[in-house]
Amino acid sequence: MKKKAYLTLAAVALLWLGWGLVLPNYPADGTVVSVPIGVGVKVTARDLKKAGAIRSAFLFQWMARLSGNSGEIKAGDYAIPSGMNAFETLGLLVSGKSLQHTLLVKEGMSAAQIGAAIEKLGLGSASKFMAVVRDPAEVDNLKVPGPTLEGYLFPDSYFLPKGMAEEAIAAQMVARFHQVVPDDLLAQGAAIRLNPRQIMAMAALIEKEAKADTERPMVSAVFRNRMRLKKRLESCASVRYALGKWTGPLYNKDLLAKSPYNTYQNYGLPPGPICNPGLKSIQAALHPAETKDLFFVVDGQGTQHFSETYEDFLKAKQHYKRLRRGVVEE
Repeated sequence: MKKKAYLTLAAVALLWLGWGLVLPNYPADGTVVSVPIGVGVKVTARDLKKAGAIRSAFLFQWMARLSGNSGEIKAGDYAIPSGMNAFETLGLLVSGKSLQHTLLVKEGMSAAQIGAAIEKLGLGSASKFMAVVRDPAEVDNLKVPGPTLEGYLFPDSYFLPKGMAEEAIAAQMVARFHQVVPDDLLAQGAAIRLNPRQIMAMAALIEKEAKADTERPMVSAVFRNRMRLKKRLESCASVRYALGKWTGPLYNKDLLAKSPYNTYQNYGLPPGPICNPGLKSIQAALHPAETKDLFFVVDGQGTQHFSETYEDFLKAKQHYKRLRRGVVEE
């Protein structure tokens, strides 16, 4: 009798294990299970059970721990195909083959704007990303001229899984920068007496100020001419960066902002880039146009009007009606 009872219990246990671990599961089409960073196998098993991806949360935990994989599950969003059993589902989570999310970094975005986009997509923390951007150790490790990673987070489309560390996200962007902008390209700045950091600071100003690709070398020339004559660059974009104010009007009082990035108050280039420029702006910084222009103003047609003298510049401003009383830039 005892032997028969044991056999019965063993058969029931095997059936239970087979039911919970071997039989395929059929969650609804399009089922996605999120595995947040730092959660344990218990929470993961609960979420899988709730989504219909496994039959038993207890058996899934037991299997994961017994196999030594409970600590190997990777964070991310996982599309759970219909017909997978618990073993296969665990294998998927351990493999880290999670869904990829598209992060679009546009030319001219600041690091803070990129961080906000990362957080909005649920791919990481904006504050942690900015801590990485400002970390001198990261700047040194990723071999950028500095002073921060601002300017070297190359504009592109990035396909990222959830759970990727902010350090890894920044490193991927900087790696893309080094791929597109090799050291020997930046070294060409020596011909115009600008080091790599200055070239990138110039390129960032051009990126924010130019309204069309054809204007980039002309904007570059204006800044180079003003530097040669020891005039302040007076870029409104630098004030916006100093204030963290990318939209809305700038007022005269804003131009008084105390910041090394404010080119209305300081001579020369800012200490580093004010945004992350694209390749065209970097090339324009290296190859300014041959002009004597010292000023430019938006002409109302989406482009800039360039002037060689301050008098012509004032006439252009009045003509295009770009300034309201007390407002420096719209």
